[in-house]
Amino acid sequence: MGAEVRLLALLLTVLGGYLDLIVSTTTASARVERSVPPIHGASNNDWGHLQGVVRLRRLFCRTRFHLQINADGKVNGTRDDTAPNALLEMKAVDAGIVIIKGVKSGLYLAMNKRGKVYGSKKLRDNCKWYEIIEDNNFNTYSSVQHPKKRHRKGKEVKWFLSIAKNGRPRRGKKTKNTQRSAHFLPRHKSGRSRRRRDGMSRAQKRGKKQKN
Repeated sequence: MGAEVRLLALLLTVLGGYLDLIVSTTTASARVERSVPPIHGASNNDWGHLQGVVRLRRLFCRTRFHLQINADGKVNGTRDDTAPNALLEMKAVDAGIVIIKGVKSGLYLAMNKRGKVYGSKKLRDNCKWYEIIEDNNFNTYSSVQHPKKRHRKGKEVKWFLSIAKNGRPRRGKKTKNTQRSAHFLPRHKSGRSRRRRDGMSRAQKRGKKQKN
């Protein structure tokens, strides 16, 4: 009888220690979750995506401009491939969705309900962009939030990031993914392209012309 009592006491001691471990672990996890800074319109579970790889890029448009986000919130294009306001941080926040932030300005690329792009101080839902590689190997970036559930002839309407020939961004409703102004190449921070449109270097092209 005495042995059974001692065994029961031992089991209760072990069980008590296990319960204390569970409680302490849960409390620590709660403290970690509370310490993660919240995003407007996003849960703490979404924040983990932002801790991934940051790509330092320059977005080069087919209209020969680099996208830049200025400190005053103005977004436009520049011919200078070394312009500090054209250096951007790009992060994936979901499958096929990125956020774009100016390194110098600290502002996020956003689009409002009128289709105007601007630099936002706060990270909101309108700062999210679908990143799509088109058939010609250029990227297009369409707003995740705008326009809201509008359809034209059975097709979803999308508003794209676009830099016109004058270096100014187009309004969303005037953009299409087939326009040159909506096509971008992500370049290294030095200004060189991450990929080439046809897979050939300039030297290779010159050699091909000479042979012909």
